[in-house]
Amino acid sequence: MRGNVRPSEWTPIGVPSLEPAALDVVHSRQNMLVVAGPGAGKTELLAQRACFLLQTGRCPFPRRILAISFKRDAARNLSDRVKLRCGSDLASRFHSYTFDAFAKNLVDRFGQALPDQFRPTRDYKINFELTKWAASDWINQSLPTQGSTLSPAVRARINGIQFYEGPFVGQRLSLDRLEGRPPIERAAAELWRYMLKGDLRSEMNFHMIGRLAELILRRNPKILAALRAAYAYVFLDEFQDTSSIHYDLAVTAFRGTTTVVTAVGDNKQRVNKWAGALDGIFDRFEQDFASKRTHLLFNYRSAPELVRVQSFVAAAIDPNAPAAQAAMYIADGKPDGECLSLIFTNYEVEARELAKMIKRWIKQDALSPRDVCILTRQRPEHYAKLLQAELLKANINSRVENSLQDLVAEPLTIYVVHMLRLAASNHAPQSWGAIVDLLAQLQGELGERFERRMSRKFSQFVVDLRTKLVNLPTDPCMIETLLDEIIGFFGTDEFKAEFQQYAQGDFFAKTRRDIAQELASRFARLRLSDALDDLEGVGAIPIMTMHKSKGLEYHTVIFIGLEDAALKGFNAERDEETCGFFVALSRAKMRAVFTFSERRPTYNVVQIQKREAINPLYDILKAAGIEPQHVA
Repeated sequence: MRGNVRPSEWTPIGVPSLEPAALDVVHSRQNMLVVAGPGAGKTELLAQRACFLLQTGRCPFPRRILAISFKRDAARNLSDRVKLRCGSDLASRFHSYTFDAFAKNLVDRFGQALPDQFRPTRDYKINFELTKWAASDWINQSLPTQGSTLSPAVRARINGIQFYEGPFVGQRLSLDRLEGRPPIERAAAELWRYMLKGDLRSEMNFHMIGRLAELILRRNPKILAALRAAYAYVFLDEFQDTSSIHYDLAVTAFRGTTTVVTAVGDNKQRVNKWAGALDGIFDRFEQDFASKRTHLLFNYRSAPELVRVQSFVAAAIDPNAPAAQAAMYIADGKPDGECLSLIFTNYEVEARELAKMIKRWIKQDALSPRDVCILTRQRPEHYAKLLQAELLKANINSRVENSLQDLVAEPLTIYVVHMLRLAASNHAPQSWGAIVDLLAQLQGELGERFERRMSRKFSQFVVDLRTKLVNLPTDPCMIETLLDEIIGFFGTDEFKAEFQQYAQGDFFAKTRRDIAQELASRFARLRLSDALDDLEGVGAIPIMTMHKSKGLEYHTVIFIGLEDAALKGFNAERDEETCGFFVALSRAKMRAVFTFSERRPTYNVVQIQKREAINPLYDILKAAGIEPQHVA
């Protein structure tokens, strides 16, 4: 669709309507802070706003829209919705990144404009081992003592977490001299120097990359001006989880400019304080960006009964928050959702009875396994281990998603799997269409002639690939070679240019290596199509932590272990743990279940479980009329 629709004539695309507050946001010309609870349609709101701006010319050619999310699948989902609703031509001016990918793109393109002391090598390596929990080890064991201004005794007294969250990545990078500065600040400067200059290849984690991206913009007015000229509108999703790294980058890039910024989030779902999420970020954004705050009130996800229960939790978190309204219509005689609090005598009974319930629910509600989700506060492989065994006895597959969720959402994984599905079957039209669209996008060609020419080349490649996979390779190195051939068909350079997170550094190589490892373990025991299903979790109940479930939704959600031991940080972080409880509850469309086992193994020792510290959560459920039920 061309961008020539009059604003007064524009209507939402793909949905019957938007609530009035959402429509105001779509049309807005000013910075907006949108407080949107679970099921409010935050992704749909941003997609509709993008379509409005592009189709009406409010975002005039050649200016673009930048959307920044925290999760890869959220960024991809938003991009897909915009493309579906307004077509590839206009959607080409909608750029959807994660914060990490956006920052990495800046560093990859303009890193050589950094001051020498902060300039990484072009072939830098992504280091996933440098975390705040490991910071003390890096200070005391990795930093060379030669040339250091700090003695081993001084280093040993530095608190690693305070060091990491403070001068290392918790603050804007400074070019000031270090003479007379506290030891913790000098240690930060020395670790930066060691990571960037201590070897032939620089090493960085994504927090460091975020700080470098902000410094690039702060120190280079021409690059900053070009960024601002490129993007007329910016969307910031899941804004409640914004850290100082993310916020400083956004402020440096867009505060006080003509770029219109729309931030969307929900303070009741703020569960990433451990990852640096800032207190009071909504108020701060309002002040820094002179924004208008508005609330979305409709919940399009959950059944009325669940919305009612959610309102009690929401009020406990923020008594001043307006109550959400259920938008789901329930026909007469149909259940309007249910919330259960179940108590079991031990974890074995819990696993056995939950497996029976899940089997019954799948049958009576005509569900697929992917319609059910099992959540835990922590260690899902521990809390759900016995339940997985009981489900398998009932011929129901399940798997822990935490380690695979990010990998499966990577573009490299997505298109490799599409190509392998075509090799596995003559009937994979969705995969065929996805790859043809990607090839057209990479080569900048459209039309029937291109499709005919590309289809012949594409078909032959699939035939050749199918021949190579008659005997599935189980050696990861051989699989990596196969992956290189697949990406080579797309054009390796073109693929990396399209998906900027792969442009420089070793993230592309690491992702390819991880894919090969996962495929190798499956090729050794499964047919090709089954291996791909297993990798993507097709036909398996997903199991994950409540943090990983953010942004997702399921017909039935089962939270295992609403117990003191599982939520051991409740007394210290009551607000955040209550927000996590709210996130778990609000993933459910029709059914939410919370379990307590009177006996459960803790680090291989069966112990009596309690619910004294977290009793406020049970009190909220009781206030909503959800009384614990004992299951024999």
